[in-house]
Amino acid sequence: RALRCSGPESVAICIECCYQNTALAITVAVSVFEPKEAALATLVPLFYGGIEIAVIAAFAFIAWQANWTYAPRTDNIFKCIAGNYQPDHQAAEGHSHVAVSELASNSGSAGSGNLSVADIGKALDPTETVEPGGEAQRKQLLDSLHSRKQALDEEVTSWAQSYERRMGRRPTAQDRSRDPDAAELSRRLERVISAIERYEDGTSTRDMARV
Repeated sequence: RALRCSGPESVAICIECCYQNTALAITVAVSVFEPKEAALATLVPLFYGGIEIAVIAAFAFIAWQANWTYAPRTDNIFKCIAGNYQPDHQAAEGHSHVAVSELASNSGSAGSGNLSVADIGKALDPTETVEPGGEAQRKQLLDSLHSRKQALDEEVTSWAQSYERRMGRRPTAQDRSRDPDAAELSRRLERVISAIERYEDGTSTRDMARV
């Protein structure tokens, strides 16, 4: 909770911290101790290995039933073990990684009149102002912002569908505010919507004229 991790992230951290390399410990025990002592020393990592397998299995089962994992608790346990429930990050985050550069490249092909990557970034920053060089460039900027909004809407929908599969219910506003990924998507979406509203009503042009 303190790190604002989601349920699946918290479960992964717990398992990673608990699971240790017992093979390495056995190797060290055999190498360091005398043969008679090594036989006894190797029992320690072997015992720990057996305990950690049992504890991790029990913890994973409880986490699955508590809906802390990506796998829905309504699915068959064997399907959960054999299946892959990891979210498709390439689809969910792909827009985030290339959005600004793609928006700039898709903003038109009018030569020197094209918007730059920096212009798109400034348009999303409420403290910055981009002054379009005419109605055509303002339209390019708005087209880019609307494309960005559509991409974010798709990410929000994908997150909601993933949440519903895991939890068996639709996410509430409180669920969205608690989840770090959903909260970040909402913050970015609000910035894009705010930028669209500013440039659709020509606020930036009037502000520039006052300066």
